[in-house]
Amino acid sequence: MLIQLYILALVLSAIILAASLLLGGSSVEEPYDAPRHQGRSMRFWTFFIASFGIIGLLLDGLDLVSAGQAAVFAVAAATPIAILASRAVSR
Repeated sequence: MLIQLYILALVLSAIILAASLLLGGSSVEEPYDAPRHQGRSMRFWTFFIASFGIIGLLLDGLDLVSAGQAAVFAVAAATPIAILASRAVSR
């Protein structure tokens, strides 16, 4: 059942990325001088959803761990990946 969630996460992140590219890469970020709140950043959520989807799909799809462990590992790994990737892209 979680496999469908991981696939949905990958599809959703691909749609967000495609929309961003097709719409000219317009940013929905806060202004530059606004305080940074990583949890509200569209970049953060895009990277988080994509990372969560690929990690969960690999772990659960290849039966490397149980479904519950895959979900926990996917969230735990996707969070720092999304933080670092969104900071790297915003610089």
